[in-house]
Amino acid sequence: MLDVPISPLRLPTYENYRIFESLMNLCIECGNNEALYRTCVKNYFRNRNTVEALEMLDKASKGGHTTARYAFGLISIFLGGESRRDGIQTIGEMKVRNNKEK
Repeated sequence: MLDVPISPLRLPTYENYRIFESLMNLCIECGNNEALYRTCVKNYFRNRNTVEALEMLDKASKGGHTTARYAFGLISIFLGGESRRDGIQTIGEMKVRNNKEK
């Protein structure tokens, strides 16, 4: 999965883009947290779809994807309001867990 480019813009044709999207959707349906994380990053930064991106990040982080959990925390903090509190709590929990592992 790490060899699959995160951006379909690197793919030369529309057909390759469709294949890439189909592959990512299939991986998400099968519970692949890396595919979920990559799709969410694309949705957030390219499409500005904050709600869907946060839902996907939350799902990937609950599936054990550490980077997704961290990104969920940071994005939530920057959104402000109630999301900010959730983000601070998420980052705090990660810090506590990290300290326990040392």
